[in-house]
Amino acid sequence: ESKKVILPDYSDEFVKSLKIDGVEKIKDFEEYLINNLKTEKEAANQEKIHNQILEKIDEKIKVDLPESLIRQELDLMWHEFERNLGRQGVRLDDYLEKEKLNKPEVETGWRDQAIKRVRLSLIIREVLKKEKISVSADEIKDYINNELQQIKNSISKSPSDDPDGLFKKYQDEYDRDEIKARVEQQLMINKMFDNLILLMVK
Repeated sequence: ESKKVILPDYSDEFVKSLKIDGVEKIKDFEEYLINNLKTEKEAANQEKIHNQILEKIDEKIKVDLPESLIRQELDLMWHEFERNLGRQGVRLDDYLEKEKLNKPEVETGWRDQAIKRVRLSLIIREVLKKEKISVSADEIKDYINNELQQIKNSISKSPSDDPDGLFKKYQDEYDRDEIKARVEQQLMINKMFDNLILLMVK
């Protein structure tokens, strides 16, 4: 039986609950993000600051997640793992054999991270909806094509009995609706932060 996920409202009350010094309202929170993004830009440390902001939000999100969402996230993490190996020209089966690992063992170690990722994706979805941020089909296509090109380049530089077949496997993977949805979400998150940076010059 699926459980209803109840999210906190993206409101002044929610922002205040984050207990960030000097941050009481949505406007204050956005200024806080802008200041941190300015610092990150100067320090060339974008990912670290993004993660810090999201971690701060995650600390305050307490929702009862259905197992189906956690399972879906673990599947996505597994496919991401396989794609990351592919960019390095490494086959998943070869990696697991070398490290003496199997899928259930790896996923057990990932479970807490999967739960955190689901919580963050839910609240981010609400913020994106409120801010009316979206991406086009062409943007998603361009991103995927760029990723596939990187994978193709890596495969060409590594030993493989069937490079064309290996690349086709990754093409099929990126054609999955779940992967396209994940790419869409990541691009929207990037836009969310980019839009905050643009506010600095207004």
